[in-house]
Amino acid sequence: MLPEITLKKGKETSLLRRHPWVFSGAISSDTKALLDGDCVRVISHSGSYLGTGHFQHGSISVRILTFEEEPLDQKFWNLRIERLIALRKTLNLLEPSGICRLCHGEGDELPGLIMDYYNGTVVLQCHSVGMLFHLDAIKTALQQGLGSDFKALYHKSSDTLPKRQKHQDGYLYGDCPTPHVALEDGIKYAIDWVGGQKTGFFIDQRDNRSLLGKMAPGKTVLNAFCYSGGFSLQALKNGAKRVYSLDSSAKAIALTEQNLALNAFHERHVSVVADAMEFLKELPEPFDIIVLDPPAFAKHLDKNIKLCKDTNA
Repeated sequence: MLPEITLKKGKETSLLRRHPWVFSGAISSDTKALLDGDCVRVISHSGSYLGTGHFQHGSISVRILTFEEEPLDQKFWNLRIERLIALRKTLNLLEPSGICRLCHGEGDELPGLIMDYYNGTVVLQCHSVGMLFHLDAIKTALQQGLGSDFKALYHKSSDTLPKRQKHQDGYLYGDCPTPHVALEDGIKYAIDWVGGQKTGFFIDQRDNRSLLGKMAPGKTVLNAFCYSGGFSLQALKNGAKRVYSLDSSAKAIALTEQNLALNAFHERHVSVVADAMEFLKELPEPFDIIVLDPPAFAKHLDKNIKLCKDTNA
């Protein structure tokens, strides 16, 4: 029998609406004996079952995986992953040689789990400790759901789990050298999930890249904070007059150059290694479109406050 967590009176409302988070302030029972990653049953103040999920000490204490009284066994994982694969196939997102976000955490009713697909390789990130205990079941479900389109599984959670949780990134199934070429909207990208940011590529910008492509014909475009040049490549593919790719990181510009070479897009392109804020003060020419997608300037509230004070000094 799984341990139970009881909520304070009236705190079950969000769960009844199927919101998958239980915050620490909503819990009435003692959780000191629970360990990060424990599977728990969540019970209302009146004793009604609400859901089963992963416990973790912190602000979000439980991430609900199911609102039904069912075991989190292999059948559960097979059905969940089969469903999310079927959805992406229906939307024509899951092409064997393509790029696709395969699992989007809460959006796929698997909070704490991110999976990205790159031409046969799945890159997995755990954002909760509990997901670590289901990796074998997830791998088996991916093998069943993807079949021959599943070549390798790389686990990359060292930056997404609490520092108290020791974890080493690496392959859980198969092997695939990086950078590895995959396709998005007919454009080739060299993806490095081992040494690159996030899972290797910013898949969440897919629609924004496509939108820029529609706006780019005949335009002069500046792609600031370009990383691997996704926006630049879309603009060039769709007939931009000229595209500048700007990043302070020489490594990022090298990735952009590699992607340009893969697609024979070097014509009408300028690479710039420079600080974006300084570059924007004195532009080399007028731009019709400027893409600004900067990284977070400060990760914590106190640093944001200091940044604002320094800026307004």
